[in-house]
Amino acid sequence: MVLKSVICIFSVSNSLKQHMVSLSAKADRIPVIGNGIDLSTFYPLTKSAARTELKL
Repeated sequence: MVLKSVICIFSVSNSLKQHMVSLSAKADRIPVIGNGIDLSTFYPLTKSAARTELKL
């Protein structure tokens, strides 16, 4: 199977990683990088604050 010969597979969750391992992938070749955002960069603004920041 292809999963046995890959160099690296990225997973977004531990459960997905475990599923790939059950399909013959090597666990040490599957780093888990969870979905998410940087809240210091992306944060909600009011409509007026967003318009001001975007100079609209």
